[in-house]
Amino acid sequence: MENGIFELFKTGILSTLIIGISFISFNIAIWLILRPVICWYFKINEKIELLSEILDLLEEQNISQKHTIKNKPEDNSLGHQFKKYR
Repeated sequence: MENGIFELFKTGILSTLIIGISFISFNIAIWLILRPVICWYFKINEKIELLSEILDLLEEQNISQKHTIKNKPEDNSLGHQFKKYR
């Protein structure tokens, strides 16, 4: 091990490591560049916005239904009307 790091070049381990790290870095960079294009093409961002909007509306509806159920009178006259027909 006279030359240290140069010995690794002779065995090919360091060059394989450098090529591997370069390959992974290149793929990550390409993915980061192309991700917005893919999201735009498949309308993923619009779908996320719509789903968030739907979720907000459903939560509002759920809250309002809980509020009306709490304020509903105990005597349900509609229920008594249907008991006549049983």
